[in-house]
Amino acid sequence: MEILKILTAALSLAVVAADFQEICLTSHNKLRALHKKTPPMKWDPTLAESAQKWAEHLAEIKEFHHDESEVGVGENLYGGTGLRQASCAEAALSWYNESKNYNYDNPVEGSSGTTGHFVQMVWASAIRLGVGVATYKIDTYTKTVIVANYYPAAKPQSSIACKENVHKRIDPHAKVPSKYDLDPSLCADLASENTCKMFKSYGFCDPSSQEYEAMKYECIKTCNFC
Repeated sequence: MEILKILTAALSLAVVAADFQEICLTSHNKLRALHKKTPPMKWDPTLAESAQKWAEHLAEIKEFHHDESEVGVGENLYGGTGLRQASCAEAALSWYNESKNYNYDNPVEGSSGTTGHFVQMVWASAIRLGVGVATYKIDTYTKTVIVANYYPAAKPQSSIACKENVHKRIDPHAKVPSKYDLDPSLCADLASENTCKMFKSYGFCDPSSQEYEAMKYECIKTCNFC
């Protein structure tokens, strides 16, 4: 009986890991597909293993900084705090949203704000990806640490390299996928179905309600936020 429990738990973890891997990879590739001459990435188990170890290390020490021991490997970090574990889709969109500050014609001097995460995500020659995730508790909230490793590393300080590897959007006006497009599982209520139905009957889903902002977390699906 104990062996069965262990095997069942192991299988469950494997499914979660597979789902996480798929969301990370598809999120990156759907966002990269918005850009000219930018091929899809492939999953790299070695990069994923080192990313997982670093994510677990950061969660253990409750700090947030890059792994300086990785040579030639690009790294993006994401930290999310909420009622559930953050999705890799949320991390990918957070990094990609830096694109609004990126100047394709003058990438080094002309770009404003932090764009390094975006640059690494869409770096055309970086086609190997591995991601790790770890969590820890802050009071009643879950802190998620996501580490993404890329090979080869981008060179954001080189204008020539940037122009060769960071390409303009195919259609600048095309809609960027939402986190719900990238990870449909996020379109789910955190509160129970009955509770959300009750809240909706009270008018909490209405923008004029004082509870409206809370509903964006508690009753995402019931209130049609996704």
